[in-house]
Parts: sequence; C-alpha cells; structure tokens
Amino acid sequence: MKMRYIKFPFFVALIIIMLGGCSSTIEDYPLAIRWDNADYIGSGTLVSKEEIENEIGTIRGQVQGGFPTQNGYANAYSEGEPIFKVKDLSVSEAIAVEENGQYRVFNKEQD
Repeated sequence: MKMRYIKFPFFVALIIIMLGGCSSTIEDYPLAIRWDNADYIGSGTLVSKEEIENEIGTIRGQVQGGFPTQNGYANAYSEGEPIFKVKDLSVSEAIAVEENGQYRVFNKEQD
C-alpha cells in the first residue's frame, strides 16, 4: 500500500508538467509579417539606415500569440510601424522594420 501513495504524486506531477507544455506563446513563433499575400520571417540580420531605400507601407495590426494570417499584420510590431524596402533586394525577397535605430530584415518564406 505504501508504494501506491508514492506513485500517485509522481503521476499528478507528470500530468501537470505535460499540460504546461501545451500552451503556446508569442515566443513559440518566429518574428513574422504577412505582406502582399506572402509570409516574411524575421532574420537575425540588422542593417543600418544606409541599407534601406524607402518606406513601402505600414503594419496594419498586431497578432497576439500567433502567426499573422492577414495582409499587413505582424506578431511583434504594432499598428502603424513603417515597413521598408531593403537596398539591392526586391520586395519579393525581403522587407525591413526599424528596431532601435537599426532595421531588422524579414526574408520572404519560400513556397
């Protein structure tokens, strides 16, 4: 009987740990922007203003805790944040968003 009491707390703890792993947060998703019917994924690349050409639009809204599915939405930037063209790259390859005085490059996800 003593063994039965030892196993029960172990199984309860195991279930709690497993259920805790089921929740999703924004950290579970990469930085992403849905732009011109395509998904752009944030890279670790930050570039200076000299590598930016011009503003091509703005973020229309922010998705909380998920991946953006509507055009103009992002999961890490607020509504109204400008989106830029990266010098020497077409918009169909990459876009950028200003971040602390530099610009984070978002690469178009390949189909």
